[in-house]
Parts: sequence; C-alpha cells; structure tokens
Amino acid sequence: MILKLRRKLMLLLCGLGMLLLCSSLLSQHSSRAVTGQQSAGQAKGWFGNSSTKLGDPVAFYTRVFERLRSAAPQMTEADLKAARGPDCRVKDLEDKLPENGDLGSYEELAKCFKLTQKQLEDLHKQHANFVDDIRRELAISKNSALFKELYPHEQGIVTVGGGRYSILALVMIKALRSRGTTLPVEIFLTDEDADDEEFCLRVKVYNAKCVLFSDRLPKSVLASHKLSGFELKAAALLLSSYQHVMFIDSDNVPLKPLDEVFNSEPYKKYGLILWPDIWKRVTAPAFYEIAGIPVDFKRRVRFSADDVSPPTRYVKPGPVDEAFNRAHVPLHDFDGTIPELTSESGQLLLDKTKHLDTLLLILYYNVYGKRLFYRLSTQATSGEGDKETFAMAARALDKPYYQVKTKLGFQGYHTPDQFVGAALLQHDFVQDYAQWTKARKAAARGDRELTAYNPDYNVQEHFYNSLMRPEKPLDVMFVHASYHKFVPIDLFREKVYLNKDGSQFRSFKDLSAIDNFDVELFAFQALNQAVCSAGTKIEFKYNRDKIKSQQEFDEMCDYVRARMNMLKNTMEASKES
Repeated sequence: MILKLRRKLMLLLCGLGMLLLCSSLLSQHSSRAVTGQQSAGQAKGWFGNSSTKLGDPVAFYTRVFERLRSAAPQMTEADLKAARGPDCRVKDLEDKLPENGDLGSYEELAKCFKLTQKQLEDLHKQHANFVDDIRRELAISKNSALFKELYPHEQGIVTVGGGRYSILALVMIKALRSRGTTLPVEIFLTDEDADDEEFCLRVKVYNAKCVLFSDRLPKSVLASHKLSGFELKAAALLLSSYQHVMFIDSDNVPLKPLDEVFNSEPYKKYGLILWPDIWKRVTAPAFYEIAGIPVDFKRRVRFSADDVSPPTRYVKPGPVDEAFNRAHVPLHDFDGTIPELTSESGQLLLDKTKHLDTLLLILYYNVYGKRLFYRLSTQATSGEGDKETFAMAARALDKPYYQVKTKLGFQGYHTPDQFVGAALLQHDFVQDYAQWTKARKAAARGDRELTAYNPDYNVQEHFYNSLMRPEKPLDVMFVHASYHKFVPIDLFREKVYLNKDGSQFRSFKDLSAIDNFDVELFAFQALNQAVCSAGTKIEFKYNRDKIKSQQEFDEMCDYVRARMNMLKNTMEASKES
C-alpha cells in the first residue's frame, strides 16, 4: 500500500512538470520494488545495498517466467510411463563397450520413448514458441543498459548452498582460496535456508556472499513458481551478477587456481565449457523432433567421442545404407545430434554475453525437467537430472560449446566385493583443448593411417590412447567428491569409512594423481574447525535441525577428529602410491 501511494504521489509530481525529479524517483522506486524496499539478504547484513539505476530487471524476469509458463509442455507422469515401450532395452552404456553395438542406435533408443504424433506436434510447438520468445522478446544486447544492470560484475564463481550444501560450500570455498583462486563467490539459497545466518556472515571473509533467490526475483514470480531441485543450478546461473560465470557444485573441490579460466582460448572461442561423464548418450530421438533439429542418418561424423578422425577411417566404403545406420550405428554419431559423451555438470563455465539465450533454454529444460526433459535426455538411466540440459540447449540453438575430451578419473577404495568410488577427477580443460587441437592438426595432414578404412577401429586404442594421449598426464582440475559427501553427521550416522572393527580407513588412496593434495585431510580439518571447535564453530542450520542431542554431537566430533588424525598419519604413504 505504501509503495502504491508513493507511486501515485510521484505521478502527481510528474503532472506538475517535475519531469526530471520524477524520472529519478521512479527509478529508485523500481529498484526497491524488486524485493520490497530492502531485500532479506541486505537486512541480514550479508551484503551491501544495491540500486537498480538502469534497465528494468523486474520486467525482464517477470517476462521470462511468464514465457516459461505459457510454453509448458503438457506431459503427465502417466504420459511418461506410457511412452516407455515394453521392448525398451536401454541401460547405462559405458564408453568402453563396443561403440557399434545396437543399443545406442536410433531404432533401439526410439523404443524407449514413444510419443503419438499429436504429442510430438504439441511439444514441438511449445518448444518452438519458447525458442522464439528467447530470440525475440527476451533477447538482450550485451551492450544494453539492461544487460549491465542484470550482470554488473565481470567474473565470478557461483554455487548453491542451503541445508547440508552450506557445509559443503564452506569446504569448497576454503579449497578455492587455499589453491590460489581469488574470484568472488555467490552462494545462492532458497528462503527455507535464509536463517543460515552465521554461515552467511562468516563466509564474507573469503570474498563470498549469500544471495537469496528471492532477492533477485520479483515477488510476482515467487508467488507463482517455487524453485526447487535441479532447476536451482540453472536459476543461480541466470540470477548471478557475473557476466562470465563458473558454476561449481558445493561438493566439488577445485585443485588449480581458476582466476585465468575466462582468459583461456577455449573459453573465449566457445563461451560454454562442459566436462564429461562416463556414460554414452542415450538421449531419445524424440528430443530432436521436439527441438526441430534435423538428423542426417546418411552422414556419420564421429565415432563415439572421436570427432577428429575422418569418417573414412571407420565407415565402410560403399553405398550408404540408411536403414542399416538407423539400426546398427549409435544415434549420436550422426550429423545433427549431440556428441558423445554425456556431461557431468559439477563444474561448468558460461559466458552470458554469448550464451544468455542458451541459459534461458537451459532454465526451460530444468523447470520442466521432471515433466519431460530429464526423461528425454537420459531415459531413466544413471544421472537423471540437469546434467544433459546444457549441451541440449546449446545444440537446440546451434550455439558453440566445448566439452573436455579426456575421460574423467576416479579416486576410491576396494572392498572384498567391489571398487567403491569416492570422487570423480575432472581434468584441466585448457590442457585438454590444446591436446585436442593438436589431434585435429594431425588428422588434417591426411596420413593414410588416419584416413584409410580400419575395420578394427577402436576408440580407446585409436583416439584416447593415440591422438588424445598427451606427453604427460593432464592436470586434475576438480575433485568432485559426490559419492559420500563431506557432511559430518551423515558420515557418522552411516558409519562411512569404518572397518568392521570400528577403525578408520582412507578413501583417497593415491594422492599423486591429484597433485599430492590431501582432499580428505583438508576437508576434515575444515570441518573440525567449522563444526566441532569452540571459538570457530559455525551454527549451521543443517546441524541444528539434524542433530538431536549433545551426546550425538560429541560422538560425531569424535568421529571427525579420529578421521582427521588417521588421515594425517597416512598422508605420506598415500603420496607414494
């Protein structure tokens, strides 16, 4: 009511001829109206006041979510179940399996997501409408006042906190600083985690600040849409104040200094950098029809991840048999499709000056992920979620991106029955790009070895172990500890990393693979300080809600300290593995 009365008064002043004063007052009014005078984050003292002097972010974000709602795909859970054919054989396809196997072919993948012609037409129409909105109504020039108002800062890192992820975010941010990165960090929280106040105040010393999603979105949007799940990552990327942004999952530990990543050749060229997962792509053919992407079944352009060798190396000479290609060649080897491998989105870089449209489509795919796009992308196999939506959106808009070619590595340990993963190791994208560029130049020379048909071609032998084999191993850039996350109360309750006799064991066995940086020891030292030590302890909301007694808290901290001491005593031996 107060805001409405104030606006009426200002309009009256306008009618009296005070146009210059009116313009200034209206601008200030619009600024405060974004979040209602003062944002919750500002009121809590997490970060300083900001003013909206240029453009109209409120109108922009309102339009974005209006267009999202108007383009909603009409699919129900029953529709998704009905789309899965009884003859579907899709499963997790490892890259080490024969790449010419039928399971990744168009015919096999199409069995797993069957839509009626009416459904396809309706979904294509909604998708096309939103893409048209992106290109017309939601298009923003990087030189516009609105763009600069939305994204006033040049470079930075973004993550999502809240609940246990605030604990993890603290470890990640401390690792950033320990390993030489000085870029600012924004930690996005939902309103449910707004009372994680002590955490938000304490991270400021690391040039990091908490941002509530509700501080960046208009109240009209918040009233009609509840952000949740995997869409939080896409929303955080969109709402972050940085033009050039690196997203890092809170359970991901960066090993290398990252300040120069935005100045690298691959980033400047592509503006979107992704990292690989271990699985081959099983994206449903229906996605390409919905997105209006033509697939040329007569033109095979790669062999799994090998997009360097000329097709003559692995395509048998002779007439093109399209029926054979549809039934026996992996769908994602054909021109028009999204290249192998699948993506692992624990880290990515995005340039909003080039990819704001891509980011809006990424948001669309995640807002309607559970309704449609997650099932389209992974067909209920491992890793269903946001991870494929980045490459999907870039492909749908025909925008460039670079995905690291070097396969991810693992850290983990063996039980009597199996290998148990502790973390994914993702490699330096700049070094990887340099090796890929070198491989392309080698293939372009036209040596017979690389151009003549080889019926025994194997991607591991002829691509990874040959063209993509560097003189020395590439640096590991990220250790994504996503299996058993570094959350003390959860690890304690689950009795993780304990032998049957109660003794502790190390899960990272070979530190030489990760620059001899003891990720576990670093994490548990940080956790001991932030969770268990008087004077430095942070009252995390997650612990307040989760830990039910002082006795359990004390036992948890005993577990943390015992693990920290064991890791100290075994560190040197692990460096020699």
